[in-house]
Amino acid sequence: MAENDPLLISFLQGTRAYTDGRRVLFECSDAFRDYIRKNKDVSKQIKELIYQVTHESYSIGPYEKPQEDDSGQPAVSVDDTIRQMQAMGVDVQIEEK
Repeated sequence: MAENDPLLISFLQGTRAYTDGRRVLFECSDAFRDYIRKNKDVSKQIKELIYQVTHESYSIGPYEKPQEDDSGQPAVSVDDTIRQMQAMGVDVQIEEK
């Protein structure tokens, strides 16, 4: 790979990747993200390399860190979530421990 695409190698050096079971997400710069998106051959090559190592087919994409809420409060409270689930007809059972 180093001989075929030195630019890709330079992007991948020091890059972290994560998987959610379906995708491999790369923690990368905007330049790397754009490079993968614009070059379908590069995207295909990365997927093939991942398959060679894992023997699993994965989609790829950029990893974006979750946005932290400045207030320290969750975006939706547990109570609101329970009410929404009940409104949709889900049988919600609450067990106090």
